[in-house]
Amino acid sequence: MKKPPKVKSDYHLRVYEDRSELMVPGLEPRVFEEGELSESAVARYALIVSKLQSGFLDKTLANTSSKSASAVNPKIKMSIDGLIGGITSEVGRAMVALLYLQLVIKSIEPRQSVRLHKGSERRSGFGWKEGLSMRTIDTQFVTPFLRKHELVKLNKYGLFMTRSLAENYPYSRVYKAESRGGKERWLDAIDLIESDEANPYHALLYMTLKLKGEVANFSAESDAVMKVFDKKKRYITSIQSASRLLKLHMESSDYAARIMEIGMHSLMQALRDLGYLGDLELVPLSQMRSANKKHGNIGDIELRQGKKIIEAWDAKYGKEYLREEIEELRDKLMDHDSVKRAGFVTSKATKRYPEIQNQVQEVADSFGIELVILPFEDWAKDQTAKVRLRGIKSESALANQWILAYIETLSLKRPEIAPIDEPSVTWLRTFGVALNSLD
Repeated sequence: MKKPPKVKSDYHLRVYEDRSELMVPGLEPRVFEEGELSESAVARYALIVSKLQSGFLDKTLANTSSKSASAVNPKIKMSIDGLIGGITSEVGRAMVALLYLQLVIKSIEPRQSVRLHKGSERRSGFGWKEGLSMRTIDTQFVTPFLRKHELVKLNKYGLFMTRSLAENYPYSRVYKAESRGGKERWLDAIDLIESDEANPYHALLYMTLKLKGEVANFSAESDAVMKVFDKKKRYITSIQSASRLLKLHMESSDYAARIMEIGMHSLMQALRDLGYLGDLELVPLSQMRSANKKHGNIGDIELRQGKKIIEAWDAKYGKEYLREEIEELRDKLMDHDSVKRAGFVTSKATKRYPEIQNQVQEVADSFGIELVILPFEDWAKDQTAKVRLRGIKSESALANQWILAYIETLSLKRPEIAPIDEPSVTWLRTFGVALNSLD
């Protein structure tokens, strides 16, 4: 049976040299002029900032209740539910945070279009005359609020780290930038609040309530996994059994590469917790979107003495031919002459490519360091063997401390040493399943 042909829509955007015109069937054209902010736009922006400085977000959080769901427009409720329900470790958070930001703006100042996400008081900068800088409002108010109350797990630099949300076009159904994680639902919501079909403050209250519920679910999942761990810890008797458990979790999880980084860092946390790192200090886990070169990192896992990096390891899930990675490491070592040991940890045993072995030896000789490539389980044994010289008393205790650090990291209970931004409730759930398989 043939699918019915798609009906062509007359919904479109006309882009001119100095303006854009949004054409929506049944409505008057919306004209968005480019240029320096108008006086009215500046006044609207000042009002929004003033309200936010006066605690608008905290008051909104305090005003949420079960009644918040009853007043919200069913259509926008569906969009909000779909967006929040679609969050994974990889996609969806920025889109949720952006809609939250737009609802905040529209709730405070209904006359402000939330399609126009850029505004500039300088002639040289791009902006719309009636727009506003959503990036500024986000980084100063919304992202810090969402992070503080753990409503959305965001990078501290804000939602506009997702650059596809910052293109120089009004937000509309014909916004073409690639945006994963519920783009259609987000655009539905924008049309609803811009057409006055949905009350933005009612929608904001409901979205806040929904996000609070997700926080409660997360806490319950964390407690449930910890209870399973207490029952199953007797089966985790060695570093080998712990690494097998984490390997199982990697292979059953979405975004396994990040899980691998967290698993490796958790072992180093356990060594630190038990006093086996000596005078070395564990560097906090980098956030997922942190660029190594920008932040001065060599690897995902680093040990330092003072400000000098002594040891560094990079997680490489699903990769075994590491020629480019070794060359990148060479570049990083140019700026770090303190490194004594470095390497790559792979998710499976790697083939012994002669050219890779020669490259490893050449870099090691050039910088006078020990450079190795190890599978995950061998790396974990290597770390244990290294600390035996410092008087390790119980491998079983270390293995269980490793798993405890891993669970607490996924539960966001170690924000100073492991500040992860991903919504890890699914990871907790799947790790609970992995724990339950132990016997």
